[in-house]
Amino acid sequence: MNKEQTIVAIKDMFKKGYVPSRYDEPYAASGGMVNCFEHACLNLKNNQIEKLNLDWEGVYAFDFFAASYNVAEKTALRLNIMGLIMEPDKVSHIKLSKNQWRIALFYQNSFHFLLQEKDGTWSAKKNWTTIVEHFESLPEKLSLCGDTYNLHSVHIITNPYAESE
Repeated sequence: MNKEQTIVAIKDMFKKGYVPSRYDEPYAASGGMVNCFEHACLNLKNNQIEKLNLDWEGVYAFDFFAASYNVAEKTALRLNIMGLIMEPDKVSHIKLSKNQWRIALFYQNSFHFLLQEKDGTWSAKKNWTTIVEHFESLPEKLSLCGDTYNLHSVHIITNPYAESE
């Protein structure tokens, strides 16, 4: 499956009402093909990852490191292509609807995403490895794989096709 076909398949999955729900399911060996964007923003289960046959480019193929690159804006556009809505989270303690999840964007020369789990903790996928690190609260700084990132912004993603209450 090429990148465009993968994006269409993911869009179809979200149109059927999918809401990220892998929680403690460890990534299988094939989960190494999932990057931090796919972990936080899509949070697919292992069987979905295998079915989509994600490649090393992932579904988030942008010029990540361009100086004028607005990662949050480009992320929102990419998610919109998949049928999802991403908005800034101005009040991070509000309760989310069933069809929403919270992500954090970290930035420092490059970027990294964290996912807020259903229990309020945060998780980060270590690049292309199968390792997921958990945090009790949202850190201001994040060190992963030799890189340090600063918290840039927090966002809420909504699947408008899923049940909200």
